[in-house]
Formats: sequence, C-alpha cells, structure tokens
Amino acid sequence: MSERMEHVCRVAVDASCLEHTISTTLSVSRSKEFVDVVFRAVGPTLLNRQTTNTVRVTGPGWSIVSVDEADMLSPEQRGRLVPIRSQSSLAMITKWSPGALTVELCDQDGNVAACVEADFESKVFNLRTELSELLGTFKMVERETGTSTFEDFRRLLNVRSPIKTIPTAACGRASVMGAPAAAAAAGGSGGGTAFVMPAWVGDIAVRWLSQCLRVHVIHHASLPNGVSRPLTLNGVYLNKISAGRSDRWRLSMVVHESSCRCFCAAWKKDRRDVMSLGTPRRVSVSIEFCGCEKVEGFCLHHQETPGRSFSNLAIGKFCCKGCVMQMSCRHAASAGHQGTNSATKCPTQMTLPCKDLFVDALIAVCRTLTSIPDEETEGELKEFLDTSLAQTMLDYATTRSVDDDTMMERDMVVSAMLETGQYFVASKKRNSPPVLQQRNVAQSVPIYLNETMQTHAHLLPRS
Repeated sequence: MSERMEHVCRVAVDASCLEHTISTTLSVSRSKEFVDVVFRAVGPTLLNRQTTNTVRVTGPGWSIVSVDEADMLSPEQRGRLVPIRSQSSLAMITKWSPGALTVELCDQDGNVAACVEADFESKVFNLRTELSELLGTFKMVERETGTSTFEDFRRLLNVRSPIKTIPTAACGRASVMGAPAAAAAAGGSGGGTAFVMPAWVGDIAVRWLSQCLRVHVIHHASLPNGVSRPLTLNGVYLNKISAGRSDRWRLSMVVHESSCRCFCAAWKKDRRDVMSLGTPRRVSVSIEFCGCEKVEGFCLHHQETPGRSFSNLAIGKFCCKGCVMQMSCRHAASAGHQGTNSATKCPTQMTLPCKDLFVDALIAVCRTLTSIPDEETEGELKEFLDTSLAQTMLDYATTRSVDDDTMMERDMVVSAMLETGQYFVASKKRNSPPVLQQRNVAQSVPIYLNETMQTHAHLLPRS
C-alpha cells in the first residue's frame, strides 16, 4: 500500500445531491475593491457604482472521475475522492481558478446589476446584463491612468472553492428500504424487513475493516500490479432474515466498485473455476447475528448468558449472540447457468474474526437504528460507536505491539503472497495449531513470513 492509502476511508454518496456549480460572496472589502477596479475600467455610463455593493462568484463544484482516472492521481488527491453510490466512479472537488469563475455584481438586496466574464489570456473582460446581454468588452486597464488591472483581477478572483464537506442530504439517515432493494440487501435469500444505515455507520465501520482487520490487503491483491486504492463502501444495510426457529439479522457492508470488484482470483487455489462464475457483481462483508429484543435483559434464544452490557440502555435491548462474519463475492450467472440462478455465490467466501468488542457495538447500534431515532439520539449513537472504535483500535495496537510502518510492510507482503496463490494456513498434524505453509514446498517458510502471520493470518486461505 502506498502513502498509507488504506487509512483513507469513504462511504458512497448520492450523486444527485452533489452540486456541479457553487457560489460564494466575496468579503465586503474584496467586493468593494473589485467593483472599484471594474468601475474604473468601464466608467459610470454602464455601471452605477452607488448601487453595486457585493460580488458573488460562481465556479465548478463536484466533478466526476472514472476509476482509471483516479488511479492516475496522487495519493493525497486520491484520498479526497468520494465514491458515487451504485456507480464505478468517484467525485472530487474541482479546484478553482480565476478564469473559471462567473462574477456577478449585486446590489444590497442581492439583485444582479451586471455580470463580468474575465478572459485572462486576452487580458479583457466582458460586461453583461443579468439577462446576458453584452454591454461591451473592455481591456483590463484603468481608463483614467492607463494602468493595467490584470494582476488586480487575478488577485481578487483568486478564491478557493467554498465546498468543505459532503452535503448532509448526500449521506442520508437511517431509512426503510423497498421490497426489491430489501431482497438485494438480503443477498438474494429470504427477504424481509431491510434498512439503509446512515453514511456515518459505514465511515466508522470501514475504518475498523481497514485499520484493524486489514481487509484492504485482499482487495489490493485483486487489483493490477502497481494499482493501490483505498477501501470504500457503497453502503451499509441491515436486513431481517429467516433462519430456522428464530429470525436473524444480517448487516451487509457492500464494497464500492472503485475498491474491489472481485477477490476470487487472489483467494482461490484452483483459479480455473473462477472463470465459470461470470461477471463480478458485488463484494460485501456481512455479519449475521441474533438481533432479537431482550426480555428483562435476556434473549429468548440465548438464555444462558445475558450478553454484553452497554452504558446506553437503548443499545443493550438487543441480543448480539450467534455472530458470524464473512466476506463474499457474488457474480452474474455464466452462460452455462442461465435460467438457474440470476446470481451465483462465489465459492471463495472467507470467514473473518469477529470476537472484538467493536463488533457487538456495531451490530447493536445498527439494530437500534431500525427504530429510526430522532437526530439527537442518532448523534448519541454515532458518538458511542466512534468511541468504541477508538477503544478497539487501541486494544489492537496494544496486542500487536507493532508500529504502523511495520503493519504497512506486512500488508504489502501478504498482498504479494495472495497474488502468487502459493501460501495458505493449515495444521500439519491433527489437533495442532495452524501454521503458514507453501504449496508444493516441503521446507519451512522464512521466519519473517511467520512473524507477519501474527497479525495477518486471517487474510490467507485455510487450505
């Protein structure tokens, strides 16, 4: 991984809520200075200086880039990209330049008195009415003194884009999904009540997946050599599914296509069967758990233990027992399977460890969000989950006793091991602990690889 990109985490947003153009008003002093410069170049005939008080500039907002275009950006630029929901593209804030701005001269009520279009190559500007009627083209010089105002134009219009954060509407709050979307969130099985989790759940969860479980290593191994992408999610969904005598819940964290479309080739021993799976559709990390509401602190299906207690009583109402976490891939049916299944489950499903305390906090918060709480309560849940992640990350760092640079080195080593398809973890004898092995090689693996397995063993195949 280059430049710590795995630590940059994002959840996809709704493209329709991202502004393609955006406006801002210059400060009082800068507005006055700019109007004075224009007035001296134009003269009192075309511009009434007394009624022109403020300057409003409009420039490009968010622009859309493809995954391939994003790969060409620097790690710092790549870290600022925002994935677009349900699309294999990303959005970035367009950097403003003086020549790309539209300038409106406004009166004290905000009404447009005139528009200025600056052409810095020709060192002229057009003056138009609010209806775009051309009033004249003027050189960037002062009429009275003949002094050039070119630098003044550039200086006064050297404005940064006012976009600082993603619009709240693009992230959304917890909501109930429709029936077709619910079936998709359920992974094609069962169906039932399904919910879309707010973006902040994914923002926190993806940091855990990347910084604690290092899931990005598998995704990196599935990408072409030399390509490195941060882990991003398309969305987080909670679905009630049927499982035998009791209902269970499944939390699905769907990976955005800009991060990884399929990790099969990086995981399978025999990669020939991957070819028959067809086009990759979705990679996701799912957590299945009980989720039943407790009665007097006990679950009806797990009565032997009360389960974990939380300081927030509302979060502790639901059972977090029976937790199983997997990362899996779904594919469109190949030509030989048409008519049988619209999607085929990938045989390279892998089980991830889910014993740390953050897992309970995550599923408990998501289960609580199914009641669609008010904004204040949702804010408390967000703070609780963020605090739980901070504690879990501290626990991981303490247990590993390995610095970030060493972890990143191990990330790259394991990614290379996955790309070769030669390494796996398994017991050499019955009832013996699993160890790192290499296919078709009898001798022991180098000691530094065994040291890497102390933190990354869960990322390699088990056979």
